[in-house]
Amino acid sequence: EGLSGGRFAIIFKLHHAMVDGVAGIGLLASVFRTEPGDLSPSPAPWTPRHAPNTLQIATALASDSARSVAHALHDLRGSLGHGAQAKDIAEGLVHTLRDGLRPASPSSINPAEVGPHRTYTSTRLDLARAKEARKALGGTLNDVALAVVTGALRRYLGRRGDAVEAMKDFRALVPVDLRPRMGEDGVGNHISLVLVHLPLSEPDARARFEAVHRACEHLKHDSHEIEGAA
Repeated sequence: EGLSGGRFAIIFKLHHAMVDGVAGIGLLASVFRTEPGDLSPSPAPWTPRHAPNTLQIATALASDSARSVAHALHDLRGSLGHGAQAKDIAEGLVHTLRDGLRPASPSSINPAEVGPHRTYTSTRLDLARAKEARKALGGTLNDVALAVVTGALRRYLGRRGDAVEAMKDFRALVPVDLRPRMGEDGVGNHISLVLVHLPLSEPDARARFEAVHRACEHLKHDSHEIEGAA
């Protein structure tokens, strides 16, 4: 508050996992008016549904999975007339399914039986230091972030008694922006989720970064898993 002319400003801070950056700006702009006017009518009364039981949740998840597979097949059929594109998407889908179905390296944070109670935490990275690391090492800011996460996980799991040197297949699910690849526009998120292999077994920090960078470059330029996962 307190801007000149009796104005005020509203600052939104949203993560890309929630709202697509480009479309989010347009979406926010569409709900604000630049001129005063009548207020919108009061919303209709709303009553929440009863909380679902375990069977209903399981049924809903199965239904969502079936729809996802159906949409993937529909998209694949739609691209069959494009020759190489259809082949690339099919290849990427096969690789994605293979990685998703293959068990990852066992650890104390992904036991055979996972309970319903999970905790969530977050941390902050200094952007200026991350940019310095990127400039010194090459690659991207995402490579730096994933390498930092890999090193932190290695130390954390090592303190828990896990044999990190034997973890040859530890994966992270990473969001990827599809707009530059697919040329998509409009409102809503246009992202894909890909599995990135994190080199937890590598003790050297520089070597871990280089391994992460190679894995990301492979996904972006040599593999078609991004399109296949979409």
